[in-house]
Amino acid sequence: MNLQARSTDAEGKPANKMLSLVVVAKIRLYREGLAFALRETGRFEVLAAVSSIHEALDLTKRLRPGVVLFDVADGEGPAAIEELVGTSPETRVVALGIADSEQEILRYAELGVAGYVLRDGSIEELIATLEAAARQELRCSPRFAAALFRRVLQRLVYCLPRCGPHQHPRSEEHLLAPPWR
Repeated sequence: MNLQARSTDAEGKPANKMLSLVVVAKIRLYREGLAFALRETGRFEVLAAVSSIHEALDLTKRLRPGVVLFDVADGEGPAAIEELVGTSPETRVVALGIADSEQEILRYAELGVAGYVLRDGSIEELIATLEAAARQELRCSPRFAAALFRRVLQRLVYCLPRCGPHQHPRSEEHLLAPPWR
């Protein structure tokens, strides 16, 4: 397994700046293993590896990491993600351990995650996802990209008949509103 990150900046040049991150996972062995593997790439400055959302929120407020890697497999995911995103909007949150379900991935996207790694994702996929999130890019399958486009279209179709005379149907307000409101 090659843990060396191969990232480039927007111009295709090798990127040398380390990405700061906080790892959040309940299982100690797991979070320490993730932190170790990510440090070993030489691309990540792991500021902390913590077990609770409360610790993560405190550290995110104080340290302003570039990314928070959050293990959502324990069921605490949605509420915790919402809190993290609200606490530090400039910090990207990557959800780890999402099921390969269009509905679940869309749910986390709507909560504000900047990226996700499926339950069977590799360390290489994790590294690429973290780096993409830091660049404000999304790594996703073509199937999920299509689902995102369908969701945007669904919202557009929903809001078109409801738009007032001075409201553009493609405004951010309408795109972000749930289609079921």
